[in-house]
Amino acid sequence: MRFIARICSIVCVIVFFGAAQQARAVVFSVTDWSGVPGAVTDVFSSGVTGFSVTTPTSGGNPGSAFQLSTSLSGGSALTSRFIAFNGFTYDPGVSGAIDSFDFSVDKRNVDSTHGTGVGFKQDGFVYYLSLPAGSPVYQTFSGAGIDAGSLVSAVAGPIGPGLDFSASGSLIEMGLFAFSSAASATTLFDNWTITLNQAEISVPAPGAAAIFAIGLVGMGIARKRRA
Repeated sequence: MRFIARICSIVCVIVFFGAAQQARAVVFSVTDWSGVPGAVTDVFSSGVTGFSVTTPTSGGNPGSAFQLSTSLSGGSALTSRFIAFNGFTYDPGVSGAIDSFDFSVDKRNVDSTHGTGVGFKQDGFVYYLSLPAGSPVYQTFSGAGIDAGSLVSAVAGPIGPGLDFSASGSLIEMGLFAFSSAASATTLFDNWTITLNQAEISVPAPGAAAIFAIGLVGMGIARKRRA
């Protein structure tokens, strides 16, 4: 009976580890803004007389920075835009489902203030997680374990079905979402990081043949000890 118990123990251990879960994080980060950001999507705009995204070599925290500037004209003027970052793309259908995301960004208001957020674009719809207003000195804002349901559709933009982090979701672009109704506003950003926490993936348990083979090894060991 002892060797049977030993075999059962071995098999149970194999099945346990065979069903173990694996997950990893995919990190997107930029501190050197050369060549960043990428494309700009004009979600909505009225009374816009100026809009620019530049990457000055100084003024960051430290070093280079990402600078957003807007100027608006009219009492009902509003700009609402998504700025993609080059290389900040992820395809859940190819690379796997996402459970949640973490982020960190340094932000400084230079002139007035923009409404800003961590932005995502999928299937033509823009979603964002709002960032605090900030101050005239750099502040670091961050969050962890944020799910897709925490995001909202872009201000003044079309309402989307919701960001799809599942394995059936399409390509996701990431970057900055910004909106403003101020006559003029300039904001600096630096050290921008988005971490996608992939969903855990089950590792298939060993087949019956492998379990049986291990069992035979256990039987052999038990017999030798009895001899």
